[in-house]
Amino acid sequence: MPNFDDALIDEDIMKTVERMQSAIEVGRLIRSHEVISMKYPLAKARLIDTDQNVLAGYVKLQDYIKDELNCIELEFIDNEDAYIQYTVEPDNKLMGQAFKKKFDKTFKAALTKLTND
Repeated sequence: MPNFDDALIDEDIMKTVERMQSAIEVGRLIRSHEVISMKYPLAKARLIDTDQNVLAGYVKLQDYIKDELNCIELEFIDNEDAYIQYTVEPDNKLMGQAFKKKFDKTFKAALTKLTND
């Protein structure tokens, strides 16, 4: 095994490549779920993240992503709220054990009113 220098490892590049791999895996999963063969190119794929650094990383590696997902165009979007809606569904047993009497109807109602922010 060759020796290597830890100082030469760029953490930003590693994170960017990991995000690219994750985007490709999710894209393939969606294609599989929707039964769209990899033989047929997609007209467009959207990559959504509020972090501008993440989107900049996608832009740098967009050729790889397009090749792996077999798509013609990538769209980079920073407005998660237009596409993603988070919901909170508490595990009543675990929450009850953790919060005891504080986990009441008022607490449950407050959880359901949480926003994406």
